Amino acid sequence: MSQYKAIRVGEKMPSQYRKMAKAVCTNCGATFSIVHHHALADAALAIDQSDALKSILSGEHVDDKFQDHPPSYDLDD
Repeated sequence: MSQYKAIRVGEKMPSQYRKMAKAVCTNCGATFSIVHHHALADAALAIDQSDALKSILSGEHVDDKFQDHPPSYDLDD
């Protein structure tokens, strides 16, 4: 399991993770919590990840076969 994740609001967050930031899809309003493993929590990184995830979420809507965002994403550090 990745040390950094984005989990859709409403999905269960593993207990060893901490909420750090939020990302909202500008097209459909889907909201994701950026979460970091407690030992690696980094607020500045979470903000960068949130910005990157917003671009990913928006880009997914371009695909004609798009139906919905997945419940979670593994994020890079």
